[in-house]
Amino acid sequence: EYTSWLTIEQFERYFRKNYTKDQYQHFIPVELPNKTIAITYFDNTSGDPSYDPLIKGLADMLISDLSGIESVNMVEREKLDAILKEIDLGESKFIDDATAQKMGQGLGAQYILTGSFIVMGDDFRIDARLVNVGNGEIVFSKAVDGNKESFFDIEKELAKEIISRLDLNVSNQLIQEWDKTGTKSLDALDNFADANKFVAAS
Repeated sequence: EYTSWLTIEQFERYFRKNYTKDQYQHFIPVELPNKTIAITYFDNTSGDPSYDPLIKGLADMLISDLSGIESVNMVEREKLDAILKEIDLGESKFIDDATAQKMGQGLGAQYILTGSFIVMGDDFRIDARLVNVGNGEIVFSKAVDGNKESFFDIEKELAKEIISRLDLNVSNQLIQEWDKTGTKSLDALDNFADANKFVAAS
């Protein structure tokens, strides 16, 4: 008779997806190591400095969303700021894959997400790359298109792509919360990013 056995990873994934930590922590015999992810600031390729608050604002939204996942450790923004001061990116501020790998190593991250965005009229586009810091390979390169009013959905689609490609353990409840809440428009996010910038400077 054939018997199918679950690996520890499959066992943990099932409980993390369907139960809260208080409910499942007594059933998982081994605590698997979390994956550490760094998210860099996004390059504004729009040529319009009025969208500069999104350089950090978009990264902050992704960090906030992914921080709610128990199987992930997010690199703190202060550490990213510190290492950016050590690396000369030139006038373009573009982070290539080799630089991303170097930054990830300095931050102690296993994966690092870099990217850019462009706003043309009402259209909005994010281009992102997730790099494996250990070997320099690109885990994925993705372009997400939409408009100013669907910005929140665009950001969430990118967050879900990271979850999928890294096979992260995420509860159904968290995904449902994402779909219910959040800033929908780009203009509202501008205000959010401006507020964060003010707080950081104070």
